[in-house]
Order: sequence, then structure tokens, then C-alpha cells
Amino acid sequence: MSTAVNYPAADRHEQASYWLVQMRKDDCSAATRKAFRIWIEESDANRSAYDAVRHAWSASAALEHSPAFEALRRDALIESVRRRRARPPVWAMALAAGLVMMIGAALFMQPGWRMGVGAGGADETVVAETASIRMPSPEHTIETIVGERSTVPLEDGSQVELNTSTEVRLAFSPQQREIVMLRGQAVFNVSHDPERPFVVLAGDRRITAIGTEFEVRIDGDDVSVTLLEGRVEVAEVVTRDGEEAGRVVELEPGQRLAGRDVVAEQVDAESLDRAMSWRRGRLVFENEPLSAAVAEVNRYSRQQIALADEDLGDLRVSGSFWAGSVENFVSAVTTIYPLETARDDETGRIMLDWRG
Repeated sequence: MSTAVNYPAADRHEQASYWLVQMRKDDCSAATRKAFRIWIEESDANRSAYDAVRHAWSASAALEHSPAFEALRRDALIESVRRRRARPPVWAMALAAGLVMMIGAALFMQPGWRMGVGAGGADETVVAETASIRMPSPEHTIETIVGERSTVPLEDGSQVELNTSTEVRLAFSPQQREIVMLRGQAVFNVSHDPERPFVVLAGDRRITAIGTEFEVRIDGDDVSVTLLEGRVEVAEVVTRDGEEAGRVVELEPGQRLAGRDVVAEQVDAESLDRAMSWRRGRLVFENEPLSAAVAEVNRYSRQQIALADEDLGDLRVSGSFWAGSVENFVSAVTTIYPLETARDDETGRIMLDWRG
């Protein structure tokens, strides 16, 4: 049975602010334009709210590119993430120096969208953090199940932090510390020991570190390595005529080597913080395609989400969510966009589709 989510009347001007920002973007997708048409045609109240916000913005357009306005908009965005939900209605603030654009951009990032672990429904799997009871032996397999996160100390003083559905195999010897990563995502905090290299094998990559902290993620055949601190060498493992031959890339802190890339990319501090948010049990999206956001949310729960129309994947999502909180993610998406949900009786998945 399909369950439509109605917009709260008190939030119409917030919704209108959001849509104004979206429609002004140069990369506004066809799916976003379709969602806007559905929203504005739903009621005269929606159209009136949008007209009011649009006129307020037009009156302040001259301020759009002023340094003072840009600083005010940036500070207000940061503050909107920190504040509790209690604040004046957006429409009352819209006339103040064109802040409509700022509020619209911040709408999906405000504390109301930060979903709590305790809010999960019966079908949700909220990420649980487990503590290691005993240190694994030098030859040992450690793993996490879907929705679990675990930090495990190693016998050499290093530690490995495993994300959801991750499996690694230890193979320590007096000469070398070796870990084979079979699936998933993990951060390795390596104890310094130049006489005993620390090596992680993941797919066709060999990551060698002495004393450092880095993340490795496996997605199918692709492996990405992100250096958080220290120095690592990432070698491509290729066997030719019985000998190993492959490219070697040395990473600096804040750099990532992804997939088949041969040149590392520099990751800015904000993007790096979002990428590492899983360590805090959160998923943070910044203007991500809905298809990518759904795929990431699905990693943390046995309750899966699917898109009934592939065009939905082009809608953009920003916000911070508890990893594993599927129902709350769906609730947020169906509130900001004119979408509805239905349960697929055959697969049990939550299907997202256009409303009506």
C-alpha cells in the first residue's frame, strides 16, 4: 500500500525557499524540475508561498554577490547546523537581506534532519559499535556484520576500525605485519615499527605503511585508499612473467587514490570529514545524487531502499543521518521531495516513487 507524506502547512515557506535555490542552480536536473512541478501544482498555497519567496529574493538580488552577504550566508548556514529546531519561521526571515537563498540551502542540513538512533522502527538496523573483548591472535580473521562497527586492538599496538560488513584476515610474523582485506571498509592506525612493515592487501592494491593512519574501502573490483596521517605507498599488484610489476603511488595526508586512478586526488577538509563520518556512526551527504545516497544507506541495513523510477536518482540530497536509520532517511526524502513509498511484497524493499 502506498503511503503519501503531506507537507506540514507551517513549513511551506521553507519548502518554497528550498525550491527557489534548486531551480536557480545551473546543474538543476530534469528530475528536480519534475519534482518542483509536482510540488507547486499540488496547491495554491504552495504557489503563493513560492511567489512570496521569489519576490523577496528579487528585492535583494543586488546583494547576492556582496562579500558581506556571502559571509552572512556562510555564518548562518554553519549556525543552522548547530542550533536546535526552535527559531523564527523562514518566511519571516526571507525579507532580511535576501536570506531566502541561504535558508533554502540550509533546510536539509538543520538539526531537524539529524536522525537519532533511538528513533528506528522495527525494520531498521542502526549501526552498533562493539568493543573487542580480547586481542586477536597474529593469524586471525575479524569481521563485522551489516550494521555493525568495531574497533579492534592488535598485538603490535596498532588498531583496526571496521565499518559495516567488513572482513579482514591477519597474517603477522616476526618479519612483517600483513593484513588481507576481503571486503568492506576500515581505518588502520599503525604503530611505528620500521623493522616490521605494515602491509594491507586489498584487491590488486598493496598498501605499505610504517606509522600512520589510513582508510581502505572495497567497492566491487575498485579499491580506494585515503591517507589521514603519515605516509603510505600504494602499489598496483600485477604479475608479469612470474614477477610483480605495477605502478607505485606515495600518498600525502589528505590524499586519496581511488579505483584505477594512477594519480592521487587531494581531498579538502570538509569532504574528508564527510567521508570519515561513518566513524561517528553518521552518514553525511552534500548535494549527492539520490541514487548514490540510497546505495550508501543500504550498506548499513538489511532493510533496503529502491527507486521505482531511475530518473529519481538525479535528485540531490544533503543532510546528516544516523547510519542504519532507514526509515528516517526515507521520511526526510519524502518530506523535501514529492515522493511516496510503497513496500515491495516480493522483495520487502521500500520503494520510492513519484507521488500521485
